[in-house]
Amino acid sequence: VTGGQPARQATQDGVTLRVHEFSPGADTWKVALALSYPPEGPVFESFESWLVNNRLTLESKAGGRKVLPDSLDVTDQQDHRALITYYFKGDLGRPKDWKLVYQTPGAMLKVPAAFTFKDLALP
Repeated sequence: VTGGQPARQATQDGVTLRVHEFSPGADTWKVALALSYPPEGPVFESFESWLVNNRLTLESKAGGRKVLPDSLDVTDQQDHRALITYYFKGDLGRPKDWKLVYQTPGAMLKVPAAFTFKDLALP
């Protein structure tokens, strides 16, 4: 919280997360997050994704209640950046009663591993 207002961006372990949009509606909340990883990380092919281990939850400030999103859309994913929109359905009350908690892996590294197959039985 900065100056009484929620932080819109945070960087930890080289990964930057920015709240792109927060739209709490009567029956659906929309949360769009922009992620940016360091450029020295691995470059993924179009069929691969580094988003699989990311998780957003809403946690009640009163404690005890956690809400997972009902769905999500990856609206943009390029190299080391992504824009992900999460949707929470239902009557969640007032936004000030909740906090967003986002978990994402730290910076990813490419680590070469030399190996050799020996005496491998083939079909």
